Amino acid sequence: MGESGLMYSSINDMLKKKGLAKDSNINMDNNSSKPLFQTNCEGLIGYYNSLNKNQRIIYRKYQTNDARHLQYRGLDASYFASYEETVAYIEKLQTVGPAITVYYQGQIAACWGFAQLVPGVFEAWCLGSELFNQYPVATTRTAKFVIEQGAKYLAAHRIQVTVLANNKVANNWASVLLFNKEGLLKQFGHDKQDYVMYAKYY
Repeated sequence: MGESGLMYSSINDMLKKKGLAKDSNINMDNNSSKPLFQTNCEGLIGYYNSLNKNQRIIYRKYQTNDARHLQYRGLDASYFASYEETVAYIEKLQTVGPAITVYYQGQIAACWGFAQLVPGVFEAWCLGSELFNQYPVATTRTAKFVIEQGAKYLAAHRIQVTVLANNKVANNWASVLLFNKEGLLKQFGHDKQDYVMYAKYY
């Protein structure tokens, strides 16, 4: 989340197993023709907007190419070989959990979501814009809101994030968001960089 950028390890393994098929029948809601994650996404967005007291912030369902309209930070491009790979990966994340675009005063502030690993366990991901750097306090407050309320709505008992081990800002931010540091993940990145796993329990 936030400065931590994309998380793509366990999610990536899951995407491979599921074949990344958008029209897959995996996790179909018995009362809907939509995949369950889409039903959760629409409900989660409505839930966020019903609780949101800041009229400058709007939560909407992630639309294809939203990430390409983001004034992204160079940091977020470092999680893959190129920014295009990063954007392509976000497109795939829509298949495994709620994917949401956050607007601040009409601008895309972030694209983020929760990828379900197993029932009750989610990995949070986020691609942030330069607005994160301009409004750090508001960004942190919003991040706490979306994580805590998201965990409640999704009935999560664990939400995890991974951050680059050498990114002090990302690691500090995970601590500010009250994530528990679990351990070092050696050669976890595409370029063999080390990462740190953090998690919250509910």
